[in-house]
Amino acid sequence: MRISAGGEAGHAVMVNLSQNGACIEAGRALALGSPLRIDILGTAPRFAHVCWRREYRHGLAFQDVFTLEDFANLVYSLQPYGSESAMSAGCAIRPRGVPT
Repeated sequence: MRISAGGEAGHAVMVNLSQNGACIEAGRALALGSPLRIDILGTAPRFAHVCWRREYRHGLAFQDVFTLEDFANLVYSLQPYGSESAMSAGCAIRPRGVPT
């Protein structure tokens, strides 16, 4: 994923994700409270601020949280398997737009 903070753009690794925020490893220390823009493939840019930091790992709070449906679709799209393999593995929940 890409981040922009303090006028500098760079890449970060997403450690975890929730409807309200994320944990990232940025490769540099970002200031507490600093605003940033997050670009996650397949989604509109999101804005957040740094809530906590331990070395290069940062806890972020999103300015606008994901709706449950948008969050479920994003998480589904980030899985390492395609929709067909998920369905053949017995996945009973299909996000909207995924054919049966």
